[in-house]
Amino acid sequence: MDTDEGGLRYSDHLYFDIVTSDDDDQSLQQQYFHQMGTDQKKKGQDVNLQAKAGEKRSRRGLVSRGVRYTKVACPVEFAVRYCSEKGMYRVRHFIDKHSHELAQSNEVHFLLSNRNVEDRDVTQVQWLSGAQVHTSRAFEKLVNQAGGRDVVRFTINDLYNKMDKLRKKSHTDRDAQAAMRWMNMRGIDSELFCCRYSLDEEGRLANLFWRDHQLLLDYKVYSDVLIMDTTYKTNLYRKPLVVFVGCNNHRATVVCSFALICDEREDTYEWVFQNFLESIEDLQPGAILTDGDKAVRNVVERLMPTARHRLCAWHIGRNIGQNVKDHAAQKSLGKMIYVSMSVTKWEAEWHSLVARHGLVDNVWVTDLFNKRERWAEAFFRGHFYGGMCSTQRVEGMHSKLKPDLDRYTLISEMLPRMERSVSRIRDRVLYDNFRQKNSAHVFETHMRGVEEDACKLFTYDIFIMIKSQILFEKQFVHPFL
Repeated sequence: MDTDEGGLRYSDHLYFDIVTSDDDDQSLQQQYFHQMGTDQKKKGQDVNLQAKAGEKRSRRGLVSRGVRYTKVACPVEFAVRYCSEKGMYRVRHFIDKHSHELAQSNEVHFLLSNRNVEDRDVTQVQWLSGAQVHTSRAFEKLVNQAGGRDVVRFTINDLYNKMDKLRKKSHTDRDAQAAMRWMNMRGIDSELFCCRYSLDEEGRLANLFWRDHQLLLDYKVYSDVLIMDTTYKTNLYRKPLVVFVGCNNHRATVVCSFALICDEREDTYEWVFQNFLESIEDLQPGAILTDGDKAVRNVVERLMPTARHRLCAWHIGRNIGQNVKDHAAQKSLGKMIYVSMSVTKWEAEWHSLVARHGLVDNVWVTDLFNKRERWAEAFFRGHFYGGMCSTQRVEGMHSKLKPDLDRYTLISEMLPRMERSVSRIRDRVLYDNFRQKNSAHVFETHMRGVEEDACKLFTYDIFIMIKSQILFEKQFVHPFL
């Protein structure tokens, strides 16, 4: 009797999981004893093929919270003995009484013995991945092709595990070398391409900084305001991604540079900012917006002394909500972020509301007040920020990058994907320029002369802002206009 065929036929009929093997007797015994964790028996001894419902033992005798055991000491056993004379396996005994409920016919595809991600499926998913189709959507495509989830014969978790296993075959060093080859090719294509990297104590890639020639040209034109922020879960090695962006004359985002860093210590950020300044020929920005990270603040103050540094208003507001529990106090402090008044009046209003809400002895509120020149609107009057007071523009940039990146992405895969994302952003800028040259403005306000001058001097997006302001001011000028 063919043990594999008989066991599979029995398991398919009753719907339970078994340990399968190859036809070769050596492979059968090797797989079985590997599963059981014992030494391999010689030919002529009994071989047992048991249901995968055996007793589960914890390494330390402890049950992890939230973990459910799928092995319940099921006595089912299908024992065979190899007959060397006939070159076949002989059934010794067969126990078919289960200690657990068997799977239903519509649950068969969940059994481990029925779940297998084949090479053709992997090839198709890899091909779709090259077209920026995520694994989850590739799985749905396989389901549609097969005609249902029960026909695919594996779950989405099986597919994720299979793809992750294949990616991990590419060692960290080989991935870094592939990334460096990609950088070298970009450097050959353009002499202005810049790439810097550093290694850790074990000779592995620690930090990576890069920008292409177009990023340099964009920064030289739009260096009035620089925004810097960090995002996470973009690569397999959990390296934070640092993004530098600016704003162009269409009020659209322009990318300045990227960096992958090993940690968020002050010396690491100093390495990033030093390479950024060297790559842009030490052209300091007029102003810079960052989050409230102390390490970043120290580096900016040291390396960009002429740039007016501002902390993200959104992060300040979020921190107020986390550190001040009184709702009325939160609302009053939140208004102090954006209110535009003289510095003297602002400070007087601050002391008044702090006393009114009983926050005089609050250490966090006192520390926030000591940093007021970095976040309060009253202290930035006369400084150009292009209408920006938060790092939200970088967050928008992250939303454009994240569809192409995830925590399973290799660095060698990450670089070309990011380049394609930046290319889409640049294409939008080209469209803005095209629209500017091939469209006519409609003058609707009572100040037609101002509108015409604004139309000649500014882009369409800036013109719309001016036009909206004219319409807003109209209600305060004259009731008949």
